[in-house]
Amino acid sequence: GRATGVTGGLFRSEWERINDWWALKTFNSLNLVAAALLSRDPNASNEAICVAWLQARNWPAEAAPWLAGILARTWPIIRGALYIDDFVFADCSMFPRSVGRAWWTIELKHSLEAWAPEYKGRLELDATRLAELLAEKQVARDRTAALLAWIEVPDATVPEDLRLCLREACALLPTYTEGMLLCADVCLRTRWQQRAPQVADRAASAKAIARLEQFGASLRLLCTEAKYPHQTVMLLDYRRVADIAAEARVALQETSPALRERSVQRPG
Repeated sequence: GRATGVTGGLFRSEWERINDWWALKTFNSLNLVAAALLSRDPNASNEAICVAWLQARNWPAEAAPWLAGILARTWPIIRGALYIDDFVFADCSMFPRSVGRAWWTIELKHSLEAWAPEYKGRLELDATRLAELLAEKQVARDRTAALLAWIEVPDATVPEDLRLCLREACALLPTYTEGMLLCADVCLRTRWQQRAPQVADRAASAKAIARLEQFGASLRLLCTEAKYPHQTVMLLDYRRVADIAAEARVALQETSPALRERSVQRPG
């Protein structure tokens, strides 16, 4: 940008489709600080960015290494949860609206192949490829436990209210990443079932749907008890989960061996 004469930047502070939520109400306010500092100096360090953010909130600059170490662990989690091999899977950070919507997002709305041809064919599914793609989601989910443990590591430089803020901000991350894993499991298996019903694992698909349904049921109280703000409810919407599971059940039925056999029969 500098080489072509760019002298400034425009940064979006609100969250698309997650209404009434913007960066200044969350830890993402730190990203606005990062945008400003990196615009001035691309070599600004993560710790320097954390120092500026901490000082603006009257927290000690000495906590910057601790905070930078935690935040460095968040992007790999979010990337693994919201993307599938770099293809956009989430719907504006929410669970997909449906199986069909998930694949529309991947293949049309945010088509990666359109500008990165080397990704062509990367989502052709078989048992091996499916396991690889789900492993990405499983790693993201498992890393959340390590992140929460890191927040609790004793450090004399860290005020308890700062630690509490991070603890609260990350409290539902395990649920969120688990949901993305379970949604991806069903969406991927449904596509495989539709494209290659003769070899797709029907039993595994049925189990994946059942797991997703159970997860969705566990979200219902979270979304209705008025404990969390509506933005959290949008990010953990049990209705989206239910729609994915219902669509997948229909697809599984439509690709059943008995139905396929009847469809190829001809009048005698």
